[in-house]
Amino acid sequence: MKKIAFLVPTLRFGGGERVAINLINGISDLECYEVSVIVYDSQIDYDLNLGIEVISLNEKTDLKNKISRFCSFFRKSIKVDKILKKKKLI
Repeated sequence: MKKIAFLVPTLRFGGGERVAINLINGISDLECYEVSVIVYDSQIDYDLNLGIEVISLNEKTDLKNKISRFCSFFRKSIKVDKILKKKKLI
């Protein structure tokens, strides 16, 4: 079984989020992929298929200034890298 991970900033209500959920659920229906979803926060407003692992970074996007945004992006990047290595996706 192949592993696949999706990095989605949020899964709250919205058009892009709905498209991402449809894509994720469609791929998980194929039964030849082990699907994981990495999100910045833990709130999910859509239904995911059973067996899809959701990994929350518990990071809010800080938009105060450019330095805060860069630091936030850097922290998220490090967390995603650790998760991908732990899951042996890279």
